[in-house]
This record gives sequence, C-alpha cells and structure tokens, in this order.
Amino acid sequence: MPNKKQIIFTSIVVLATTLLLIGTARAQTAVNDNGESTKSTMASATTEAEVISDGGAVILPTIITPIEAAEEEKKEEVPVPVTAEELAEITIPTLEKPVAQMTIAELQAKIAEFLTAIQQLQTLLAQITEVSGIPADYKFEKTLKSGQTSNDVKYLQIFLNSDPETQIAKSGPGSPGNETTYFGPLTKAAVIKFQEKYAEDILAPWNLTEGTGLVGKTTRDKINSLLGR
Repeated sequence: MPNKKQIIFTSIVVLATTLLLIGTARAQTAVNDNGESTKSTMASATTEAEVISDGGAVILPTIITPIEAAEEEKKEEVPVPVTAEELAEITIPTLEKPVAQMTIAELQAKIAEFLTAIQQLQTLLAQITEVSGIPADYKFEKTLKSGQTSNDVKYLQIFLNSDPETQIAKSGPGSPGNETTYFGPLTKAAVIKFQEKYAEDILAPWNLTEGTGLVGKTTRDKINSLLGR
C-alpha cells in the first residue's frame, strides 16, 4: 500500500502534467475576437519547481499567466495546510470539459486552481520527516515502554534522534548512529520530551499535561504522521 509521501508525490506529478498539457494546448493556437488564429498569451512565461522524490529530482512545470502575474501579491493569502493530516482536505482540481472548449478566462482560473493544489501538496511533502535507518514500509503499531528490548525500540530511538529537541544522548549508547534495542531511562526521557513537544496531539486527548514515557496510541499516531505513514 502506498504511503502518504507516495500519494502526495503522485498527486503533484499528475497535477503538473495536466497543467503542462493545458498550457501547451492553449499556447499553440487561440482565436482572437476577429476569428484569426494567433499565439495565445497564456503561456507568457514559465518557471520550473523541483520536487525531490526517492528517485531524485522531478521538474514540475509552472505556467505563469498574465492574470497570475498581476495577482502575484495575493498568493500569500492562499491558505496552505500546516499538517499532514490535512491532506484529505485539499481539493484536487479536475477538468470539467475539454481544453479546446474552454475560454481564456476559464483556463486562467483552472490553472490558478492547479497551482494552488500543487503548492499545498508540496508543503505537505516537505513536512514529512525523512529518517534514515527506519524501513520505508515500517509503521509503529506496538505499545513500547521501559524495560523492553526489540527492533521497534531501536527504530523509536532513531526517530527520536532525528530531532535535536528529542535526542536521546549526544554520545555513547542511544546517541545518533549508536541506537540500541533497549528501552531504558534515556529513551523514556526522550519520549517524554517528544510527547510534551506535541502535547496537543498526544497528551490533550487523555487530559494530560506531562509526558508519561509510554509510547501508546496517540504517541504512535503522531510519530507515524510525521513519518507520512
């Protein structure tokens, strides 16, 4: 099953490809008020935006229309999701009719919709934490606590060490590159820091204000969310 990162990346590629087709089709020929065939001014400029995938860089076409150039200052007003959970709330635009049947104004509006969706998806993609050492298909599903020994604990330590604010140790066992399979006092302390950092998502549902060090449901859910899983 594709993870959240793969879904977001695929959506961006599909939107960018459709956007390029719209711009290309309309840029080739357009009919002016006199019925004459002329080059469309819609594709007045193009830029390229890079999205990094597991396989490398993918160049996304971004078509800048005259209307978009005039409304450049308004772009900051576009609401951009701030958490990966909001993926489901992003509206993915579609073409209600063939490009050839759309007016210049309709195409400009549609292109703006596509660019907004791409921007939102790129924001979500950037928020997904990349952690080397944890298998791509791994998901935290077991409750973890002090005294346990398992590979799940090692993956937990690797994850916690990916953030300086929740790092288990600066050197020695448990430090970055020296993670162990044992859930000891240092791991518990790091878990508490993580829980209190994301208290609203982890502790608030249980009416708690201080971390417990127990990797239960809400803690696992937050870790998996940050990993895009």
